[in-house]
Amino acid sequence: MLGVQLDGIRIETEGDVDIRGFTSVSEKVRPGAQEFRINVHLGSKTASKEQLEKLYELGKKLSPAMDTLTHGTTIKTTYKR
Repeated sequence: MLGVQLDGIRIETEGDVDIRGFTSVSEKVRPGAQEFRINVHLGSKTASKEQLEKLYELGKKLSPAMDTLTHGTTIKTTYKR
């Protein structure tokens, strides 16, 4: 779309979960993740630093995963026997 040729994309994801939350050791700690960290590495032999930064910002803005993690979503659960 932007005409930027990428030679590689690598995404590193880390997260923090306090085990006391999902093991019921502490009711003061929620069972979900406390934080996620995402490091995006874009490789290109021809793109400028500015082009890669623009592509990175566009990716953050349009990523379904980023949107869901940042804004949440509705979850519907059912129990079946």
